Amino acid sequence: MTVITLEEMQAAAVVALGERLGEEKARALARKAMSFFGFDDSVVDNSLSPKDRDVFYILEEVGLVTTLEDETYIERGKRWRIHYWVLDKEKIKRLATGGPKEEEDAPSVYEDWGEDWMSKHEGKDI
Repeated sequence: MTVITLEEMQAAAVVALGERLGEEKARALARKAMSFFGFDDSVVDNSLSPKDRDVFYILEEVGLVTTLEDETYIERGKRWRIHYWVLDKEKIKRLATGGPKEEEDAPSVYEDWGEDWMSKHEGKDI
């Protein structure tokens, strides 16, 4: 299980939100969010106050957290939905280590074929 440290979350928040909020506010936002996660990678949405939930919406906008939903049935046959906030560990690690904000696309396997390949093979069964 990959662990996200407070320092990594703060570094990622500064990269993702620093221009918009300033470095200190981005660090404070990361600190507040991480206080809910502790050693887990998800938080039940029902445990958050509306003010705390706003922190998670801001982090979701920049892709540091995402949401999941789970359904279960309670005794009376009613469906109960549980919403979770989940750390995007891969993106947090990437931003914390100086990687790009957006994940770069993998190179296409077709790039090595050259531009004229399709015109040479058009209409042929390959």
